[in-house]
Amino acid sequence: MNDIVLFYQRYFNIPSLDKAVIRLNTGQCYTVAHLAGQVLQKVYGMEPKFYSHCLHAWLEVDGVAYDTLFPQGYSESVVSAWRLDELGWNQSIMEIDDYGGGGFVPNSYAHHGFYKAFLRRWGLPDTEIVEDSQKLVWFHVRSESVRKRMKRWYKRKSRKMSRVPLFLKERHLNVGALPYTHTHY
Repeated sequence: MNDIVLFYQRYFNIPSLDKAVIRLNTGQCYTVAHLAGQVLQKVYGMEPKFYSHCLHAWLEVDGVAYDTLFPQGYSESVVSAWRLDELGWNQSIMEIDDYGGGGFVPNSYAHHGFYKAFLRRWGLPDTEIVEDSQKLVWFHVRSESVRKRMKRWYKRKSRKMSRVPLFLKERHLNVGALPYTHTHY
């Protein structure tokens, strides 16, 4: 998870780590769990499980839940950390598969480029979620000239970001973002 947060911060030139984490957890949490799950499955041979509640999605490995807010793992249940009972939200948790059930929000072609660049850095092929994000972006962008400009931007950004080293050093991120980021907007 640390690698995703640090790469996201660098990819979008976000000055604050807290802002990067909040942006990732405002509609991108399922995709982040999917990307991290791909790395864990294909690079490290682990079998993560994916879960979701009404506001958030995360992955679980060996009984410990991980996401970008708690990259070292939750010390309490995800429902209590997100304060769903205090906020009056539904507290049920559902297990979702690697793709589907939870959904994702493809914000822009820039996010699609981020997904592809992240997987390329790890030497992984594009997944179905990345291909679907491309289709959804093209559905909303009808102009061929705009599509061409977006593709050129992505190619330049992709070449630049492919040289960014992996952030494999174990580092604890001191994130000051509150767990229920969706209620801040």
